[in-house]
Amino acid sequence: MTPPPPAEPAEEPKPEPIVVNTAPCPPCPPPPAPQPLPVVPVPSAQVQPVVTATNGEVDHPLTLAGILTSEPRVAVLRRGAERYIVQQGDAVGDAGTVAEISGDSVTLEKDGERRVLLLRTGAEVQRK
Repeated sequence: MTPPPPAEPAEEPKPEPIVVNTAPCPPCPPPPAPQPLPVVPVPSAQVQPVVTATNGEVDHPLTLAGILTSEPRVAVLRRGAERYIVQQGDAVGDAGTVAEISGDSVTLEKDGERRVLLLRTGAEVQRK
């Protein structure tokens, strides 16, 4: 007996052709107008007055703007347009030296007195 002849391979179905629509898309509607930010009242305890220096110029208070809790810790202090990026031991203009940087405050020391700048309220606390 002779083997049967090999069967012809079945023809694979051809995929459907891809049709690309070249017509332009209709214009997208404009995005909605941005909503105004809510106005949050600031308690009067957080508002720091601008003090006039003895020479008649405006003296802005020193405030704590931020803290990076990496090691070593770094603090950003602000006085008017001036910015100080400091670590423990750094001098801050005429305000003294950075004695300590904690998670939410910076302690400055000058002439044996300590001042603590708080991050959350912007308040300043005097310590001896």
